[in-house]
Amino acid sequence: MRLMQLSRGRRDACLIPMLDTPALSAFVAVVDAGSAHAAARRLGLSQAALSRRLQRLETSLGIKLFVRAGRGLALSAQGSALLPKVRAHLEGLSDALKTVRDDVRYGVPTVTFGCLPTLCTSVLPQALATVSKRHPDIRLRIHDLSATEIRHNIADGSADVAVTYLGIEESGFSQQAIIEEPMVLVVAKEHALAQQTHLAWSALRGVDLIGIGPQSGLRRLLEDARPIIGFDLNWRHEVQHITTALQLVASGYAMTVAPLLALQGGAGDHLHAIRLGETPLHRRLGSLWRAGERLTPEAEAVRREVGAALRAELALRMNALMTGHSRRAEPD
Repeated sequence: MRLMQLSRGRRDACLIPMLDTPALSAFVAVVDAGSAHAAARRLGLSQAALSRRLQRLETSLGIKLFVRAGRGLALSAQGSALLPKVRAHLEGLSDALKTVRDDVRYGVPTVTFGCLPTLCTSVLPQALATVSKRHPDIRLRIHDLSATEIRHNIADGSADVAVTYLGIEESGFSQQAIIEEPMVLVVAKEHALAQQTHLAWSALRGVDLIGIGPQSGLRRLLEDARPIIGFDLNWRHEVQHITTALQLVASGYAMTVAPLLALQGGAGDHLHAIRLGETPLHRRLGSLWRAGERLTPEAEAVRREVGAALRAELALRMNALMTGHSRRAEPD
């Protein structure tokens, strides 16, 4: 039986049987319904049948999924650790089946494409317009997610290909770099620093900044760059998404360090980007897909067009950055 690892990098990682979908569904149903009785009713099963599925899963794993809590059940520590992985597996399977049904229903191939939210409004429209013109038979499903979520979707097969932040190469993935995107200081266009086009990193020592959550790829990139920066940046405030940080900056609330292409539309019209450091710090963006899998012609077309749009947009933004003209809203 094919197995799925629960926690990469742990020698004692639990394994869950990927193919026993009924047992996995029963496990999630009990958690969501709050009781075995309600879960059995929701699944259209007898309680005895539901219990057999749970016992089968517990036996295959060698763990207890639930513990008694008063008159009901509560997740065990092992069950709590397992739950998010089971949900991700079932969601990935559901997406895969939906893609197959759509292909049959509409008679055209579907490409599920993962993309960072910051690229969805700046780069994706141009790329998708080109794809639709050259390949009118393609149906697209866009997963606008974080870099971490995108990797999970590629790994479990719920996305065909993605454009995302590329860190250290990992087994299980094929990747191809597209651009090196510079990190910039972002201020409101009314800010005193908006007259600047270039600053040394030292100008940020002790300055209050808006940071992205510590689990984000962007935050890790900046923290790993301490030898280049020379000190720890002062993350006085914290948000979970770069788009939120940019909205706050546009309102005049502090500053942030962000990738250049994140400054687009909406808040981007009210922001000014400043180059940082003598040695620019870059974020590498590229395409990602599962190792050992050949992209379909349709997925390859999407990957190619998005890559071309990325290169064109970066060239435009870099020209504006080097000449000191951040993208602004047109006057009324």
